[in-house]
Amino acid sequence: MSSRPRKAFLEAQLKSGQALPITAPVQRLRLSLEPWTAAWPQDRVALVQALAVAAAFPELVGAVRIMIAGDVEAALATLLEDLAALGLSPDDLPTVELMAGDGAGAAHVGALPATLAASCEYERRSWTEVFPHDDVQHAAVWALAADAVASGRTVTVLAESLDGLGEVPSPDRISMVCGQPAVRRRARRSGVGAVVPRPPAARYLPAADVIVCDGRRPDDLALLGGSRSDRSEMVAVNVRSLTAPALAALGAGRVRAITR
Repeated sequence: MSSRPRKAFLEAQLKSGQALPITAPVQRLRLSLEPWTAAWPQDRVALVQALAVAAAFPELVGAVRIMIAGDVEAALATLLEDLAALGLSPDDLPTVELMAGDGAGAAHVGALPATLAASCEYERRSWTEVFPHDDVQHAAVWALAADAVASGRTVTVLAESLDGLGEVPSPDRISMVCGQPAVRRRARRSGVGAVVPRPPAARYLPAADVIVCDGRRPDDLALLGGSRSDRSEMVAVNVRSLTAPALAALGAGRVRAITR
């Protein structure tokens, strides 16, 4: 849908008193975190960050309904402008609805990013359900790790697969953080220098010159954001739009997102 017909559609929805969708309804997977509440314009930054996170992880977020206390029409227009300034369009989002209301009893929209990361961390659903071609992304994570090791640096990798480890010239210079016991055992047999479980079983990420994760995982980004390794370069190998507000919302403002 072009921007002009979409704007006319949104205005028609507003005038009819219906919920105001930022995107046309589409079928998405995973989490449905709703309802959320926000005040306009006080929560403009929190709203932009939440929508940026939704755009980065649409398969995980599912549908989002936000109750706005304030001028919903002004909120919609401004948020669309803010998203456009980030290079995001309504088509980048999962199903999002802005509705007028005080949202009494609902969680504040600022909690959406952390709730998403925590849900992904502790539910630990099969990643291949969401991304059937996961090996491609894991290979990119390990390729970046291989480059860093080849240049003489130590690396910590957050991964759930060893596909691509064979390309690392000195696996003993690698530390791996992994949630799957079977994969951790294989990593140790493959010569990986240090292999640790994910928090809370592990209290911290192993220190390294470079820490690499899969940019499609909000839980990985949150782990990097909470790292005590102030001197580490943090990199998320990402194949989707991952903007600065989304990283900031996950506490990962230091992380550099790249497409590889």
